[in-house]
Amino acid sequence: SQARADNTRELLLRLLSDSTERSPKIILIDNAQWMDSASWALALAVHHRLEPALLVVSLRPFEQPPLPNEYIQLLTAPTLQHLVVNPLNRDEIAALVSERLGVVGLDPQIANIIIQRSEGNPFLSQEMAYALRDSGYLITDEDGVCMLNPNVDEATLALPDTVQGIVTTRLDRLSAPEQLTLKVSSVLGRNFPLRLLQAIYPIAEDVPNLVDLLQALIQADFLQRDPLSP
Repeated sequence: SQARADNTRELLLRLLSDSTERSPKIILIDNAQWMDSASWALALAVHHRLEPALLVVSLRPFEQPPLPNEYIQLLTAPTLQHLVVNPLNRDEIAALVSERLGVVGLDPQIANIIIQRSEGNPFLSQEMAYALRDSGYLITDEDGVCMLNPNVDEATLALPDTVQGIVTTRLDRLSAPEQLTLKVSSVLGRNFPLRLLQAIYPIAEDVPNLVDLLQALIQADFLQRDPLSP
């Protein structure tokens, strides 16, 4: 009922208010395009009633009208700063992908393939480059420039054009033990210690091989070692 929704919102506001009174806070809401009306109402109430608090709302553009009423009110608030993140341009995508692949630069053909299919999305561009590399479509010349393998016809490149599709394609190329290691690691969170992974890994006979499996996933750019912790 509406009364229960109002009471829930008031409770959350009191808890947040108590926290911000002790020290200033940043409240970050990501992927807000998926929020329901109750969540937007809470965000608007936070904006109006909580100080000192910085409310940061990150979202993709809404694909279908109507826009949530509370979102429109936030957009018209006098203290709001509305920042639009535009797609990366061709040179920016080329620089990003070159850095991720560890090469000096990209051949224009490869740069065009990635920018046309990713539409300037940085994460999709990165994952597309990894997928091309993993599929053997890329080579690097003696000058360190990455280019399309001459044995590959650009017209026959079969790559998905969505983030989900590209990542799934890359996951499918992993061995079964590598896939399981990645799945278990993801349950532990963004950062995890080896000892915890070893403690919960479901196949005991594979535990001695975890270091090698993790190294393979690092090599494939699914994982990174944290230089500040073991």
